[in-house]
Amino acid sequence: MDLKIEKVVVGEIETNCYVVIKDNNCFIVDPGAEAKKIKELVGKHRIQFILLTHGHFDHVLALMDMKMIYPEADIYIGRGDKNLLSHLSEQSYFIGQRLRDIKLPLKLVKEGDLIKFDHEIITVIETPGHSLGSVCYKVGKNLFSGDTMFYHSIGRTDLPTSDSKLMERSLQKLADLPADTKVFPGHMQETTIIEEKT
Repeated sequence: MDLKIEKVVVGEIETNCYVVIKDNNCFIVDPGAEAKKIKELVGKHRIQFILLTHGHFDHVLALMDMKMIYPEADIYIGRGDKNLLSHLSEQSYFIGQRLRDIKLPLKLVKEGDLIKFDHEIITVIETPGHSLGSVCYKVGKNLFSGDTMFYHSIGRTDLPTSDSKLMERSLQKLADLPADTKVFPGHMQETTIIEEKT
């Protein structure tokens, strides 16, 4: 059975959260808000882990709730964004309401790390630029790009820990992926590497 990728748009900033399913297992990418909606998408599948593309609030606000619902699920995040979670309250100015720091056990990932999902292998690609610890996750011909690459656009580089020069390098790294790689971004519609290169 091939991977089934389901998307739910959550939160005020309309973040894409993905539930990736194979047989009876699944994993979640970026639980940005509205844990109930994500849980409905998960259904009766067994969650193996949660992948975070980066630590900005709109990609993690449902993380605490998801961990309570699925305590066995490990949480993966790029090593450079660990502090964004533990100091999430500092992002409160984005939405004008208080955010709580997230202090949960994390598995920190770096370039080239491999995560096993069923019989599939997920490859970690470090893509700093939008944030220092931004990462993308590639499984088969699918790429979860977070806020590094969007449809005909890229993530902001005017935020704390952002860096436009690092973003340029990261985008070049993604441009070198196979042209038919399907890109599942953190916001907006899906795209492909060849579409963005064009």
